[in-house]
Amino acid sequence: DDTSLPILMYFLEVSSCPDFRQNTTRCEYYATEVLPPAGGNFSYPIRYNLTFPQHLGFYYYYSILPINELGRALNTTIEVFQYGVLAAPTPFVAYPAANSLPVPVAVTPELIETWYQTTSSPRATILITGFPLIRDLGDIVVEFPTISGDKTNFELVSSSLAGGTSLLFEPP
Repeated sequence: DDTSLPILMYFLEVSSCPDFRQNTTRCEYYATEVLPPAGGNFSYPIRYNLTFPQHLGFYYYYSILPINELGRALNTTIEVFQYGVLAAPTPFVAYPAANSLPVPVAVTPELIETWYQTTSSPRATILITGFPLIRDLGDIVVEFPTISGDKTNFELVSSSLAGGTSLLFEPP
């Protein structure tokens, strides 16, 4: 129309926290200015390739602020979306079948092994599903208290939204 001022750019913020906190380890934050094509105006709908490394399964908040020749808009549009879709609405653990947590172990004077039904093994796979993608063990806190204080060994085997996360568990 002839009465509106064209949008000169959009200020885009992305955060894992609803208040768009910055400089904290608990919140991921990204901001950028989205400009129209060189020498032109925006054509709608706008497509923008976001380079922020989002973590599959988590919710992110998007703040979009239009700016024209009079300055910033008075209202900011804030949207929240889950990046990817989880396989289950509530996280649950299957080891190797449901309802077998805590992980049973067999203890002998020589070793500690996992125990499932009638069989022992030096290791077992734990499957977590309905949980965001795990990129490495630093993404989660895995604790298995022991009397001796020995460290339990967990190894990340695989992680996907559809298939869940598999951890290889070795008792101390």
